[in-house]
Amino acid sequence: MSDFIEDFYYGNIEPQECTTELTAKVKKSLSDLAGKEEQLTSILADKENELFVN
Repeated sequence: MSDFIEDFYYGNIEPQECTTELTAKVKKSLSDLAGKEEQLTSILADKENELFVN
């Protein structure tokens, strides 16, 4: 365990290096979600839209 902490401290391990590739199913789900968010924000009144966004 101490090796991990030491490596992290000295910059030998960078958490940003970890990436995940999105599968086609996840990409489609994210696209669908973004579309639904746009639909919802377009029909909400200003006050409700502000609550939704924040």
